[in-house]
Amino acid sequence: MVAETLPVWLKLHCNSLEEEGLFNTTNINHVLINEYLPGQGIMPHLDGPLFTPLITTLNLGSGCCLKFSTRSEESEQLEPQFSLYLEEGSLLVQTADVYENYLHSIDEVYEDIIDDNVKNIKLCNGIEVGHVIKRNTRISLTIRNVPKVAK
Repeated sequence: MVAETLPVWLKLHCNSLEEEGLFNTTNINHVLINEYLPGQGIMPHLDGPLFTPLITTLNLGSGCCLKFSTRSEESEQLEPQFSLYLEEGSLLVQTADVYENYLHSIDEVYEDIIDDNVKNIKLCNGIEVGHVIKRNTRISLTIRNVPKVAK
């Protein structure tokens, strides 16, 4: 990766995360901004060794269900483990075991059905099991550190 200066508006948000102590052993030097339209998602994946094993994701616009799974040692098949509902304006922090061992994905659907696998439901505002939540445009800011960058 090639180092570039973050825009001022984005650096202000990154500074807030660093001041909270989330990046206490490193600094933020990479922000990936993605737009997801209703019906779009992301395939199951790990973020891998290119990054420091800590990522934060700021979820703007629509909420969505983020699913976590592990890979079976015997069959290499994905085994669903749990989901989190990412509300508009929420900040997700992934580190340690979740970062290294759980693949994460977002289904390509137009609405999310809240079920018992959504483990943060009690922390969400007015959302209950059985609710069907229509998706709108979602903006995701994935904020992290890349240890090795070209200068």
